[in-house]
Amino acid sequence: MPLIWEISQEDVKKTLNFIEQNKSKIYARKRVKDNIDFPPPEINREVIWECMFDCLLSTRQKSGPNSPIAIFQNQKPYPLTYEICVQQSDVEDFIRNQIGTNPSIQYKNKIANFATHNLKWLENGGGWEKLDRWLQPLKDQRKTEPQLSHKSFEREVANNFNFYFKGIGPKQSRNYLQLLGLTRYEIPIDSRFVNWIIANQFPLYLDGVHIGSLERNIINTRLSTPFWYDSILDKLQELSSKCNILPVELDGCVFASFDEEWEVGKIPF
Repeated sequence: MPLIWEISQEDVKKTLNFIEQNKSKIYARKRVKDNIDFPPPEINREVIWECMFDCLLSTRQKSGPNSPIAIFQNQKPYPLTYEICVQQSDVEDFIRNQIGTNPSIQYKNKIANFATHNLKWLENGGGWEKLDRWLQPLKDQRKTEPQLSHKSFEREVANNFNFYFKGIGPKQSRNYLQLLGLTRYEIPIDSRFVNWIIANQFPLYLDGVHIGSLERNIINTRLSTPFWYDSILDKLQELSSKCNILPVELDGCVFASFDEEWEVGKIPF
């Protein structure tokens, strides 16, 4: 049995009320600034490389404003720049040691392995050329007002990221593009979104079972599968459309509703 969610007027009303309560929060406004407002952000190899690390580091760990991940990523100068990493004779060991300077960060061995694999693909496997080809349509779209036809390119690139980047699954592939400021329709669905769907008692059924009745490991397994991830995202995009908002705006509000506001002086603008 496929995914079922017949979006009702009550669902739309709940969502509009939620948006109104959260759209002014800092992180919700940051989503708009990064992915909707003009001009679009500048993207180069350094940015692409550092955004990859943001995704790898936050895959299984909290990444809020005061988390170890945020503290590590906000270091000045940043210890894992593309320029530095590409010059290392043993880049995996170097990355592992740099991450290890913060003992609160977990999975340093896996992260170092994934990043090393991805660097080799970028440098020796034609990765940079592929990225240039994939990202150009998104860069072109980002210079224009959002259109529904933009969804197809966003999803195609997200699927490519999921396939080629080691350690980047369906959720993080969307997070990656969002960090680059290139996506308005494809958004990351994480535990916050799942909690939000359940808390609002939206009638989302997977194989005939309401999402609120499923164990979290089952939900996580479904979200790691492109078919199920895309099916849930299709419904969130439909809900956003009926609310006359972009999915990235909904994502920003959901994210902001669960995280503390950024400290004064550390606002990410």
